[in-house]
Amino acid sequence: MLYLIGGVPRVGKSTLAELILERKRIAYVDTDWIIRMFMYAAPQLGVKVYTELNEHEFRNKAINFYPFLYQFVKYNQPVVEKYVIEGDSFLPEHISALQEDFRVRACFLGTSNLQPEILLNNPSKNDWWIKKLSPQQLSDLCKWVMDMSSFLEKECRLYNITYFDLAKNHREQLEKAYQYLVSE
Repeated sequence: MLYLIGGVPRVGKSTLAELILERKRIAYVDTDWIIRMFMYAAPQLGVKVYTELNEHEFRNKAINFYPFLYQFVKYNQPVVEKYVIEGDSFLPEHISALQEDFRVRACFLGTSNLQPEILLNNPSKNDWWIKKLSPQQLSDLCKWVMDMSSFLEKECRLYNITYFDLAKNHREQLEKAYQYLVSE
């Protein structure tokens, strides 16, 4: 079984993947690692991180990455029985397509409320870049995360993919997402 955890940055995707690793011993791959590999080793492929915070960039990153994600799943699923892929590099429409060909269980994480203080007071391993942002950039980031969360929530409804809003009761919602993913 392949478990996919999608969503926007800074909502808890890596935390959920690490929870699955800790409790179930199911390894995970962070799509950020793969994206950076493509950016530096094969920039001609056009797979890259955001250059601007907007829906177009968010969608383009996922669209450009999807063919590689599909091949990764295709060649790993017969070899590795269970694993997790987490990241902001795929969309609900991609999950729907993957479910046609593979055993996939997926959810998306987002937030309907995010304030700069939450980002600054709850650091993660990958937050080196957040500390470099000005107050205005932090505010813009929070708005973008909420906007993209709203976009993903609508797309999840359209494709019948489970979505968790982590704005209220973050830990409880993460636990619900965990239970949803690993219950078979």
